[in-house]
Amino acid sequence: MDQDNQKPKLTFYILSKTTQDQIRDFQQFLYDLRERWFLSIIQKSSTQASLSNNMGYSSEITLVDGTKVLDNQSFPFAASLVISPEDEPTFSAIRQFLWYSRIDYKLYSESYQSFIPKDPELIADDIGNFNKEVRKSLGQFNLKPVYFYQKTKHYYALTADGTVAIVNRYLLDFLYKKEIPEQKLDELSYVVSPNLRIFAGLFEKGLVPTKFYDYYGRDFKIINESHINILNSSRKVFVKPLIFEFNQEAYEFYTYASDSSSSLLAMDKIRVNESLNDTILRVLKDELKIADNYIGAHVEENIEFDRDKEGIMTPRLIVRIYVDKIKNKDWANRMSQTSWRSVTGKLSTPPPREQKKV
Repeated sequence: MDQDNQKPKLTFYILSKTTQDQIRDFQQFLYDLRERWFLSIIQKSSTQASLSNNMGYSSEITLVDGTKVLDNQSFPFAASLVISPEDEPTFSAIRQFLWYSRIDYKLYSESYQSFIPKDPELIADDIGNFNKEVRKSLGQFNLKPVYFYQKTKHYYALTADGTVAIVNRYLLDFLYKKEIPEQKLDELSYVVSPNLRIFAGLFEKGLVPTKFYDYYGRDFKIINESHINILNSSRKVFVKPLIFEFNQEAYEFYTYASDSSSSLLAMDKIRVNESLNDTILRVLKDELKIADNYIGAHVEENIEFDRDKEGIMTPRLIVRIYVDKIKNKDWANRMSQTSWRSVTGKLSTPPPREQKKV
């Protein structure tokens, strides 16, 4: 029996904005899949090839017009991948390739109508062996699993209104293969993203809880992997904020500040009676004057140390801050081209716009 005829095939798009020669990069792409990921490749033309493995499945990969994949976006490199839902080995090999590639490839799912986060440990539920019992258990509560995160064994599921929720793996274990009388279980899930498209951008930036009880019943606007107290610290804590803007069309974040010497930074500290949230809002609104609020923030696990004015060794948190829109962009761009720094929190305000001479 032809395994490929069992279920309709799925379509994904492999996209990149960094290519200069689409044909050449496509050939290199196929070469790497064959040599490094051990896929069998039969090239039909310079723009099309078949992929297969020892499971007997066959997939098609074809160069396409990158301007027609997504509205309002252009991708110089774009290839469609038409693959059997059962062909998890091939799909996994491709995701591993994209994850380790030096080229910034993105993977777009036609069925999800969204990008797939790059981390190959986040398994898309429409590829591979579906766990029908999990679907049945969650279906009782109008939850449809879409991703499974292998690192923490947690599912992410679509709710009835299209939001994305993290599922309590421990309560799911109890529900597994059971018919239960409860119509609602508040501790089964909580929403972590307003939709699938935004979920991809949030997950890639570490703005989505990956363990249920880390943030159950708590605000997770700031994901804190440093484990330093950011609510009411009893010690001085420096802060290095790295600022990003969200692109509504691409559902991606773009940097306005990074850890290079040519980036806009506002070195500061969590002040007395401040939480980290207070510090972030003060930097954005009062110091830099580039945003009134933020979507989320991620405190990195790695902690820097420096001496304060009294010579005391003081921890510094590296905080990635993601905002919806940057205000005063011209000023922000000019400032990002300098090596200017401040550890006092006293920053010069954006200068008035220059008047054109008549």
